[in-house]
Amino acid sequence: MNNYLKKSRVLLNNTFKDERSKVTGLWPLPSLINHHCIGNAARFCIDDTMFITTSKNLKANDEILIGYTSKFIPYRERIDCCSSFGFRCNCSLCQLYQSETMENIIGRMKLTNYFKTEVVPEIRMQSDFAIRLLEMNIYETKRTYEPNNPLHLELFTPFTGLAILYQKAEKDFEALKTYIECLNCTGFKTKFELKKTKLCKKNVFDFVIHDDETLEHEYIDLFMHISHLAFKLGYDSVARQCLALSRLTAKIHSGSTIDDHTNEFKSKGVSTNLLKYKDKIKFK
Repeated sequence: MNNYLKKSRVLLNNTFKDERSKVTGLWPLPSLINHHCIGNAARFCIDDTMFITTSKNLKANDEILIGYTSKFIPYRERIDCCSSFGFRCNCSLCQLYQSETMENIIGRMKLTNYFKTEVVPEIRMQSDFAIRLLEMNIYETKRTYEPNNPLHLELFTPFTGLAILYQKAEKDFEALKTYIECLNCTGFKTKFELKKTKLCKKNVFDFVIHDDETLEHEYIDLFMHISHLAFKLGYDSVARQCLALSRLTAKIHSGSTIDDHTNEFKSKGVSTNLLKYKDKIKFK
């Protein structure tokens, strides 16, 4: 019986489910990849073949790491998830949270709960009060982070909600800035300069980003929100850079081709005049 339970646990802890292809299985080599809350690799399946791709520019001898859970869920939930795999995570992100004061942790938990129970219903109703409520919630949550913590991950969802509300209120510039701030709160370091520019439509540009950037799955849509709004407002350089970033991120996390990406976002109403560009990304 003990042997059966042991084998069942091994199977449970090492089985992968790919949401995109709906494939579930056990792949021995990927099962050996260790956890880090901020992983440097991604995985996806095509038929019954699993592909492991790096989500950042790795150096020789760097260990390949994936997140067994999302870094965007609360710290306590990440700890519980890791415990279910039989270990306690002590990665750089967890150490950052462990160094915080209990006052800040409890304060942020209360604000996160308030966002879920009080703010989200207002967002769904698109009430006039929702924007002000979200702005206040974000402001108070920012104050719970230590100065040495650049990762304000609990603000990812509130920022996204606020940007959507700005868009619905036809405040496109405020929405654009909020999406960019949402990106920055996750630790993305490359800065976008909001200058009205007109790039040569026939040229293919190589846009440069920081060498140590990690391209998260959540960035696929986030980059496209920024790209769409920037293009609409005349910030062509930012629009084309974020389009290229979204395509690269989609390739990393799902194996998408440029045509796959174009068809997906064309169906979501993104301008074909934007989607025709084929710019590239380089790490400096």
